[in-house]
Amino acid sequence: TQLSIALGKVACQNQLSVMFTSTCQLFEEMSAQRSSGKYLKWVKNIKKNDVIIFDDFGLRTYTHSEALFLIDLLEDRYQNKIHIFTNGLFTTLVYYIKIIIVNKKNIIKLITEGTFNPF
Repeated sequence: TQLSIALGKVACQNQLSVMFTSTCQLFEEMSAQRSSGKYLKWVKNIKKNDVIIFDDFGLRTYTHSEALFLIDLLEDRYQNKIHIFTNGLFTTLVYYIKIIIVNKKNIIKLITEGTFNPF
């Protein structure tokens, strides 16, 4: 999460509009917007952002409707918007940070693995 926030701040400093969201919260909001009848307007507002940061991506399985929403969002934005997916997981002695940055014409996969020594 800390790294996600830092990436968002850098994007803001470069005059890009940024949406930062926990992926689980995004899907909860999606359900609420569908129930209230404001779903299309909500999606339109999301798509306007230059950068969307999906924090805690992949920590749970997603429903069919959640997966379709994500695919539709990415398909509409992939050529000219930035998507950042972050997922920080702690294991016993190894700390993993996985970041996938999808940009206009290239996909950059950055996987940082470092040994965490508590002693």
